[in-house]
Amino acid sequence: MGDFSNFKKIKADKLILLGSIFCLLYFTALTILSNYNLNVIVLGALIELFTIPLILLLLFLTVFSLHKNFKNRFKIKSSYIISTIISLITIIILVISTI
Repeated sequence: MGDFSNFKKIKADKLILLGSIFCLLYFTALTILSNYNLNVIVLGALIELFTIPLILLLLFLTVFSLHKNFKNRFKIKSSYIISTIISLITIIILVISTI
């Protein structure tokens, strides 16, 4: 039939990139919302529910994309480079927001 290895590679590549973008958007929104004193119980519960799993996801995505970058010898055309940069920007945002 066909070779699905290239399809799996593209799919994993895009999933890692989308996961990094989602983490960036979530933590940026969380940082912006933390400046406002919103006492909405439902919003606070959702934030508490999703923050720790997304921190773990961010760490996994960063390590995985760095591993793939080393494996691919940091090819500029790879979206793993973009994913790594987005993940590092997200980590910097989290560190700066805690200072």
